[in-house]
Amino acid sequence: MKNPEEDQRIPERCGSNNTAESCIEFLEENNQLKPDEIIKIAEEALRLADSGKRNHLKKKALFHLSKAHSKLRDYQQSIYSLRTILQESDIELTEEEKADCHDSLGTAYWNICDYDSALENLLSALDYYERVDDKRRKSAVEANIGIVFADVEEDEKALEYTRKALRTAEVSGNEAQRASYLNNLGILLFRQDEREEALQYFLESARVKEQLGEEAKLVTTYLNIADTYAELGVKDKVIPFLEKALKIAIDNDNVRYHARALRSLGSYYSGNCCYDKAESFLGEALKMSEQIANTKDTAAVLEDLSILYERMGDHYRALKYKKEQMELQKKIFSEETVKKVAETHTLYEVKKKELETELLRERTEELARLNRELNSQYRDLQATESALREANMELQMKMEIDPLTGLLNNQRIYEKLQGYVDNSRENKEPLSVIMFDIDHFKKLNDRYGHAVGNKALVEIGRIIKESTRENDLVFRFGGEEFLVVLPCRRIGVAIQVAERVRNAVERVAFHEDARITISGGAKELDQQSAHELIVEVDKLLYKAKNSGRNRIAG
Repeated sequence: MKNPEEDQRIPERCGSNNTAESCIEFLEENNQLKPDEIIKIAEEALRLADSGKRNHLKKKALFHLSKAHSKLRDYQQSIYSLRTILQESDIELTEEEKADCHDSLGTAYWNICDYDSALENLLSALDYYERVDDKRRKSAVEANIGIVFADVEEDEKALEYTRKALRTAEVSGNEAQRASYLNNLGILLFRQDEREEALQYFLESARVKEQLGEEAKLVTTYLNIADTYAELGVKDKVIPFLEKALKIAIDNDNVRYHARALRSLGSYYSGNCCYDKAESFLGEALKMSEQIANTKDTAAVLEDLSILYERMGDHYRALKYKKEQMELQKKIFSEETVKKVAETHTLYEVKKKELETELLRERTEELARLNRELNSQYRDLQATESALREANMELQMKMEIDPLTGLLNNQRIYEKLQGYVDNSRENKEPLSVIMFDIDHFKKLNDRYGHAVGNKALVEIGRIIKESTRENDLVFRFGGEEFLVVLPCRRIGVAIQVAERVRNAVERVAFHEDARITISGGAKELDQQSAHELIVEVDKLLYKAKNSGRNRIAG
């Protein structure tokens, strides 16, 4: 139990009568703090550092905030802190600190599936680590780049970077990294149906981890080995590895991997017609996955149970677990939902026809009752399928709209802009973009509060929409940044639009005596990609900022 006196130290060391230095010192001396505690202290340090113009302390506070938000899986806030570090002109950074920022940004963007931004930042970090020959960091970034390519199904690139990471780890003699990348490489080869080669990488990864005594990290590798042996039909070697994975998970009190090992055992026995054992293992796996609220794993176990009861001829329970799986996947809202529904739909249609045929042949009252029950469940499935389609459409719309301003958010900004860029080139038409940023937005928040800051964002979003055409795109690009895409408009018109918005914002009185201004950059498409165009207009924005703010650079 935590000592209650520990909670007293935070206000004592970092309250209103203390300094940014004392808050940062407290964070650096206490590495057992919870993420929400770190955020509270770091925000106070940031406030104090801002008021005292202590930029080196501001930088440290932002680094602490980014790490704490990342631990809480609040990756958008982590990205905001890291981008602030990189973009604030008064914060001085070493080359190493810049690389670390890009490395962390790459990971954060990957976690929100913004693969373009993830790749851009990881490559920036890799450039520095290669120049200073930091092999440990270099191989880690190479491996992460491989994971990004794997997620977008660029398997050749994924293999290329994973092999690079493996070579770098081997050259530096870092056996722990080598073991990890051998496992990653095995997964990629398994996906390409290179089972024999994948097995060799998994076995070597396990051997190195065993030699290093990294028992806890062996669970996934043992499970991968078991899956590969099962695919190769080497049945006598499957169970030993599954049992070893299970023992390690239990010894390390890792409930998640304990459940996964039980699921793998149940799936194996189900495929080999050992239905009692399969039912026992899968039932226990289901309880544990539900206990830790692991939605994806729970859905996977439910699917295995449905398959098991289908094999056992227990169609009622097969349908029951399939329906539970679908309800859970509805909560997940994954892109795979529609495909899963289609598979389930097909399964139910087949079962319906089988039962109808049996009813015609035997004409028994019991089978007629079962058929009516199945028809009812089938109608439920159709209703679920329809609800899932509607929910997915609604989710897709919500995912692309900023809830505060009602503008487009940055979820698919590069994809949308690239479509306009390609269309512009194909039709030989001009295209321009504008990027706006609210001047001294943080000071506005500090003085009037976040409610007034939010009101300013809404008002500026309204002004931009009213100043642009219906077919122009207006995005809330970041915290206080806006991006406008102007199809069929040259730079001269773009600057006129930007000045119109700037003048309107300067004149508006949106709260008591509060006044705000904005700065902007405008750029016309030449030979750039969407990403390059945004980078260039962002540079023009900060040129306007550095030239005194409340102006447009083009």
